[in-house]
Amino acid sequence: MEDKTRYLFDAATSAGLGFAAAAARHAMATHKMRWGEVIGRTFAAMVVAVFAGFAADSLVESESLRYAIVGGVSYAAPEVLSFLLKFVNKKGSEFTQ
Repeated sequence: MEDKTRYLFDAATSAGLGFAAAAARHAMATHKMRWGEVIGRTFAAMVVAVFAGFAADSLVESESLRYAIVGGVSYAAPEVLSFLLKFVNKKGSEFTQ
């Protein structure tokens, strides 16, 4: 049970960092955004943060460095997701040809 609690705590912490990174990005935005766009980007940052946190957990020993990685990747979540979608589409088109 302790492992599940730790994973939930890590996921919640990462999601919180993702939310904070998205909030910072929206606060510094120079253009107006619709509420749907803000909510979508914030949710994307939180999801990316959770996955980045789990990935960094097995690779990085320092907890503060893990939080820095999660925050940085969360801040860049729209670009990270765009890159991943382009990568998957490219590999999928190569696979079907």
